[in-house]
Amino acid sequence: MQPSLIHLQSSPRHRLTAGIAATFAIVAAVLVWPYAKETGPIIQPFLPMFATWVSLTEGLTALLLWTQYGISGRLLFAALSGAYAFTSVIAVIQLVVFPGVFFRLPACSALGPRQRCGFGCSGTAAFPLLSPRP
Repeated sequence: MQPSLIHLQSSPRHRLTAGIAATFAIVAAVLVWPYAKETGPIIQPFLPMFATWVSLTEGLTALLLWTQYGISGRLLFAALSGAYAFTSVIAVIQLVVFPGVFFRLPACSALGPRQRCGFGCSGTAAFPLLSPRP
């Protein structure tokens, strides 16, 4: 049987950390529940927030897959990790060239709106091409 993260034994410290995280999530949900029907404010910089979230989650997924590769030695996990890391980097580049996020004008002012949008599209389109097929 191939070793994987699922086959590693969890220590009492791991279980305590997972319990604290689960308790925190449940308490946070209970505290926010009364405000669930209220309409929130309109957030103008939605794309920068979304791209930040994508870059963080894709980066963490790449790290977890790389750890899985380190444990099992299967190249499938290394290839998937690379695809997720690429998507994370492309999302960061899209944040940098998006006007108004870090600078008043886009970092690459020679790029038009279509070229800036192309960074996001290239990351989305390249992920399936970089992902291995079993």
